Amino acid sequence: MQQTESLTKSLLCVLSYFPPDATTGTHRSRAVARYLPLHGWRPVVVCPELDAQASTDLTLLNHLPADMVIYRTPAPNVLSWSAKQRDRLKRLLGRQPTVNQSASTQSSHSANGRSTGGWMDWASWWLQVPDMMIGWLPYGLSAARQAVRCHQCRAIYSSAPQWTTHLIALLVSRRTGLPWVADFRDPWRSNPLRKIPHKALDRYDAWLERKVVQQAHWVVCNTGPMRDDFVKRFPHFASKFVTVHNGFDPEDFAGLKPQRSAGPEKQVLTHAGYFYGKRRPQPIFQALRLLRDRAAGAKNICLQLVGHPDYDGRNLNAIAADHGVSDMVLVRGEVRHRDALELMSGSDVQVLVGFNGTGADLQVPAKLFEYLGVGKPVLALAPRQSAIAEVMAAIGPLGELCDPDDPHQIADGILAMAARRPSDTAGLGGNGAGRGQSPLAHFHRREQVGRLVRLLDGTGYGPM
Repeated sequence: MQQTESLTKSLLCVLSYFPPDATTGTHRSRAVARYLPLHGWRPVVVCPELDAQASTDLTLLNHLPADMVIYRTPAPNVLSWSAKQRDRLKRLLGRQPTVNQSASTQSSHSANGRSTGGWMDWASWWLQVPDMMIGWLPYGLSAARQAVRCHQCRAIYSSAPQWTTHLIALLVSRRTGLPWVADFRDPWRSNPLRKIPHKALDRYDAWLERKVVQQAHWVVCNTGPMRDDFVKRFPHFASKFVTVHNGFDPEDFAGLKPQRSAGPEKQVLTHAGYFYGKRRPQPIFQALRLLRDRAAGAKNICLQLVGHPDYDGRNLNAIAADHGVSDMVLVRGEVRHRDALELMSGSDVQVLVGFNGTGADLQVPAKLFEYLGVGKPVLALAPRQSAIAEVMAAIGPLGELCDPDDPHQIADGILAMAARRPSDTAGLGGNGAGRGQSPLAHFHRREQVGRLVRLLDGTGYGPM
């Protein structure tokens, strides 16, 4: 990758996910490291060591600076460690150890806001605030301080979730006085999935978010509604909040070889990503069943699911069978990033699943921007008043927006997409291959990193 100027400035990048980790949050961080050198900044990355159970994709290391410095540190799961120590103590006292009271089990309590009661539950919650990566803090902090000393870093960038990332950056910024950009890929306190049952811990969690906002020089939000939410809650710091959407790298879509999962007579719909929480597969399965019952061309529809094959502990094939549509659903499971892009490219329609209710207006799944890069129509299941709808409107009539809980509306949306001619979506730019003047140029990663650099360089924030 060519550089436009000498790398005279180093940026400390504190990141919870980084290649070859294939977690969704990796892609935004990867883009920052990839394009910073074009603006004379050298990324110095501090991130956790790869978890043995993490999904990895070595191709994500492609196009990163060859001489990039990366500090990978231990990130112990203190909740898991404490559970083991508790069981060890029980065995020494001759008591029965807790069965399967592992970090994953207690993590599910965290996700769902349930409390089992008692001091042990209260203590376990202390080990989950602000998140399950709190054990990384001393290791990440030590590495970050070393990175600043060794590489004369001029500024700090951190991207979260996980929120421990921001705590490390906060402590380094406070100690060194370096300017700090805190990047929010998701809401912290406004996240509808974040429910802490103990009042003291909930207040502590709110205090941590407030300290991040106060210390950071800029707070970057990946949607306009998220920025508006921050401004509403922290009006005295309104000038700090800026919006830099998620996006896609046009180069990632160059030379794709479309993979087709069914013959040309089929209408292939692809959902790439995870179902979790309120992002449920059931409404779209119900829509498929409605189409089958109507005999409305259902035999020509194939729903392809790329990503984790389970939802709420059950296999997606089993859930589809419950709705009588297993023959219309193809569960591909997790694949390499490049293969996922080729499966999207070989499809007719991309499916994005949002949700209704509190917090739905703030978030846009990163996958939507990869859908835009592929250049195929999008069936978005999201509220009319939401950040997803805002992005859809900004790029023109590329698909359908349906209520995520209304199977009848989803079924009608599928039929409407099937009735469109290829020329109806010709303005999307094909395989996303870098038409710089297209409406999608606003979402190119290179452009977005340029906005970040303008913050770092003190030249102000350009128009959105």
